Amino acid sequence: MGHFHLEVCDLALSEKFYAKQLGLDLKARYGSQALFLAAGNYHHHLAVNIWRLDLVRRESNQPELQAVCFSLSKTAEVDRLKKQLEASHIPYAETDNQLLLRDPSGLSLIFES
Repeated sequence: MGHFHLEVCDLALSEKFYAKQLGLDLKARYGSQALFLAAGNYHHHLAVNIWRLDLVRRESNQPELQAVCFSLSKTAEVDRLKKQLEASHIPYAETDNQLLLRDPSGLSLIFES
């Protein structure tokens, strides 16, 4: 897939999480409804929106998208992300080659090298 569009509960919390804490670049803003973010010079890898107004924080037993997986090209990128998560006090679990965490809306994220 080229990019993901995710429904979130709170756009401001999502911007803080994805842009400030994870380090993605904010590429565009669609008013107060959506954000488009990317790593590097790509137009966007990820978009988040609040168009589903009834959305509440996801719980693990809901029948929705299970997780979004991001492939990081270098082990150094995984190490950098771990440092960012720790500095921002974002809880995560670690396996041999994956970091597992949840965004502010409860969506599971997997970062792997």
